Amino acid sequence: MIKTKRVNGKEVVIAGVTHLPTDDDKNLGRLIQESDVIGIEGRCGYWPWGFEEYFVGEKGKKIILEKSKHVAELDVMKLCCEEKRKKYFSFDKEKENRIFPLLDEIFTTIVIFPSFLYDEIFYGGDYEKAYRRERVYRKLVDLEGNVLSILAYPVYTLKDVGMSYAIKSLTEEYDRILAVVGRNHFYPLSRFLSNPKKLERQFKKFSRCFRDEIKIRVPVKKTRPVRRGREVTHETSYHYPVVRRIALKKG
Repeated sequence: MIKTKRVNGKEVVIAGVTHLPTDDDKNLGRLIQESDVIGIEGRCGYWPWGFEEYFVGEKGKKIILEKSKHVAELDVMKLCCEEKRKKYFSFDKEKENRIFPLLDEIFTTIVIFPSFLYDEIFYGGDYEKAYRRERVYRKLVDLEGNVLSILAYPVYTLKDVGMSYAIKSLTEEYDRILAVVGRNHFYPLSRFLSNPKKLERQFKKFSRCFRDEIKIRVPVKKTRPVRRGREVTHETSYHYPVVRRIALKKG
């Protein structure tokens, strides 16, 4: 799921992906190469650094590391608002939608049942291994994600507000932005970026739940010698120093 938009005159590409690692680049290789900055949602509420393969695949991660691409974490919600993170709001009425969580639980159980059976039977429940190795399973899971994201079209979460505002803020410093997020966030982000007044209003309304700035990092390679008996080898690792900060709250 990929959509290109113009935000503040800059090119923003939104990619909705499944939160599972792959050996390839999830068809994002060219977009990663051409982008000035890659915004990544993050995994399970943690920083995305070191987890890029869950969003851009192993080859996509390799491009980021080798090209020293600028990387930004899009999820700017504060931990103190963890409970609000789970709430859904209606796009039309801007009020909390209490019905959708129940419908989401029912539809999710129904939709993911085929893939659940598949990985249980053929991979002993190891869904990450199944997604990496089995093309049929991967297409099944991606299809399920598409269906669930369409069902979520009428609603959004505060996390969607924060990520949309972070993407908009990246356009102040960069010309080409690639935003890689989970499939359920694909439509809300697209709608918010097409409605900047609504985005600004919602960000200000829930301002206390969002961080003051978005940090841009660049992967830097570190090599250190490791002695194993008489043999000395070299291990490579990466750290991500902050190279730029963009304020989310003005004044």
